[in-house]
Amino acid sequence: MISLIVSVYNRYDFLYLVLKSIEKQSFKNFEVIIAEDCEKIEMKENIKKWEKEFSFIIRHISQEDVGFRKCKILNEALKMAKENIVIIDGDCLLHYKFLENYNKYFQKGYDVIFGRRCEMSKSLTEKLLKEKRCKIKLRELIYPYSKAWTECIYFPLITKTKKRNLKLLGSNMGFTKEIIYKINGFNEEYQSPGVGEDSDLEWRFKKVNVKYIALKNTVVEYHLWHSTSGSYTFEKNSDIYFESKNKNQWYTKNGIKKERINDDK
Repeated sequence: MISLIVSVYNRYDFLYLVLKSIEKQSFKNFEVIIAEDCEKIEMKENIKKWEKEFSFIIRHISQEDVGFRKCKILNEALKMAKENIVIIDGDCLLHYKFLENYNKYFQKGYDVIFGRRCEMSKSLTEKLLKEKRCKIKLRELIYPYSKAWTECIYFPLITKTKKRNLKLLGSNMGFTKEIIYKINGFNEEYQSPGVGEDSDLEWRFKKVNVKYIALKNTVVEYHLWHSTSGSYTFEKNSDIYFESKNKNQWYTKNGIKKERINDDK
């Protein structure tokens, strides 16, 4: 079984399309855990409606909205998850064989699996929202131009490889529960987007010699367009990242378990 964790903050219209794409998955042995980095009555009300519309199990966890705490809510979701875990963002539609291919490579013994995503154009995103549609035609991705549209071409026969020099992507990654617990999950010191939910995991995974594979064009995602705003403290994230690496803290002190450990563990 796969526990599909969907990280969300508002945008219930986006999340509805994501859930529609999940409903169409060819692989059916999964549950959905909505990890909400805020607490709003609208989410609970929507889940009640969605549970009647969709056939899969929907579980929900939330926390007080006091700033960006994605790593914290993901750690809480990990505690609820089953043996194999896939994490996506609540603005990413899935190819219908997305979970099928994740499961395939979990069964082959891979500890960490990840893919890419393409950025849909604003006009295509608005069209999908208006039509409440999750199925996308390739020509719609090509024109109007969508950033990195080649990432959305499903072509698994020639693209799977262990060494593509691709970086772990927080919105399209999976791992076993055993391996994420081995590094104590996400470092909750990261309280701004970027680094903490992917790059930080990547170097820590390598410290425990995981068997990993990059599946570009095999686990395919379509990212809905949205504007970005807010001041992100990338400098602070960078400081946390390099300090952890310099101290070799691959088992984070502030993760799933909160405990004091030796810096050279």
